[in-house]
Amino acid sequence: MINTIIFDIGNVLTDFRWRDYLKDLGFDDDICKRIGDAAMSSSAWNDFDAGKDEEEVLREFIANDPGIESQIRLMFKDIGGTLRMYDTSIPFLE
Repeated sequence: MINTIIFDIGNVLTDFRWRDYLKDLGFDDDICKRIGDAAMSSSAWNDFDAGKDEEEVLREFIANDPGIESQIRLMFKDIGGTLRMYDTSIPFLE
């Protein structure tokens, strides 16, 4: 009998499309790279994934590259935009 299910969301049930999301926000390649380095590729992202307080994580992202604070804040405002459900996810879950 199955009594526990563990889901891995990013790149399993959803596409973690952060680069496309940043492009959707109108950021150029340089800003996309800087945000990626300051946020998605930083150790603070792992803290975010682990459920660390969002405001604290946002401060860490900004501390990694204070020169793009407004862009990081805009990105983080709708962070769910980094995920897009795969067409196969709902049928799989059902």
